[in-house]
Amino acid sequence: YSMVILQLFQHYNNTIKSIEIITKELPGITQTVIALPTKTFADIGSSELNAENIFSTLDVRFTFDNFVGGAPNELAYAAARAGAESS
Repeated sequence: YSMVILQLFQHYNNTIKSIEIITKELPGITQTVIALPTKTFADIGSSELNAENIFSTLDVRFTFDNFVGGAPNELAYAAARAGAESS
């Protein structure tokens, strides 16, 4: 943020060419580190991973045939196409 602060000072006084920011540790201030709880996920059995379960949530309106390509989504299209073809 030093450049932003410098520009702000220069806005009010154009003779200011540089600034120096000096920090020091405040006495009596301590940091406490706490452990955050972690989430666990259940394993999905191979019997649950079948084509019917996976494809049931796909939206049939979104296919490569009606995909509108362009510069903004070129990378996404290539990645999706590569993923689909690798299966």
